[in-house]
Amino acid sequence: MSAKIGCFMIVTGVIIFIALSLKILVQPFIPEDNFIHNYFPSTELVFGIPILFGVVFFCGFGIYILKEVLKENIPFLQNMNCNEKVTGISWSVRAQLKILGGARAPPATSWLRH
Repeated sequence: MSAKIGCFMIVTGVIIFIALSLKILVQPFIPEDNFIHNYFPSTELVFGIPILFGVVFFCGFGIYILKEVLKENIPFLQNMNCNEKVTGISWSVRAQLKILGGARAPPATSWLRH
């Protein structure tokens, strides 16, 4: 799966580079009445697509940072693990309870009572 994503990213980058190069470097030197202008993409597409990809990338990267990197520092993100049942306490507290003799974990809604 990652090889397909990498290939898609490379092909997309090359296409955007070619479109920008043709639009910025070549098209200004072609006379206005030439038929070749019909085949150039519009300026909105040439400049809008890289900006849109950048915005989508940074939004996705920001969500990744919130979900994975800052998970331990933000309380409402600590229980966002899809692979195990939410118990209301973090994995480190569960490990400490296990070390202390297998004390029973509090119910998931215990934080609501405080």
